[in-house]
Amino acid sequence: MQRARLRRETAARTLLCAAVILAALLAVAGCGRKSRGAASPEEAAKLFAARVAAQDYEGAADLIAWGEMARSANPDWDDFPSSQRKLIVDKLRDQNMPVLRAIGATLSKTAAKPQVESLGKQDSYLVRLGTEVLVLGTVQTAEGWQVLFPGSSF
Repeated sequence: MQRARLRRETAARTLLCAAVILAALLAVAGCGRKSRGAASPEEAAKLFAARVAAQDYEGAADLIAWGEMARSANPDWDDFPSSQRKLIVDKLRDQNMPVLRAIGATLSKTAAKPQVESLGKQDSYLVRLGTEVLVLGTVQTAEGWQVLFPGSSF
């Protein structure tokens, strides 16, 4: 009897440890994080507009093609080690977050739902929030479709 109880306790501890390890692995893998890309250019523009309207600036920033911005500013981008590229992208994102928040503050003054319409040019969209308007370009990246930072020209 003592052996059976000991086996059950050991099995329960093993199962608990496995569950904790699985939860940690899922957290590290980023399960549940917001998408960094969309399935189509229109979806990217709509997701970005919705996140800005909801004042979810971190979520909106996840949809911006920071890597493409960094690549356009660094001709030898492909020669940089991936760790250096990540540092550059993180710095670019941090530097532009106040601008994104300012855009969001302007656009979120209205309670209107964002309206996104194609500009007729491939992958360019007009976002209307009340009387405010924002033009977004989109680009396909390894993450999916992402928006170009508002006001950037690359």
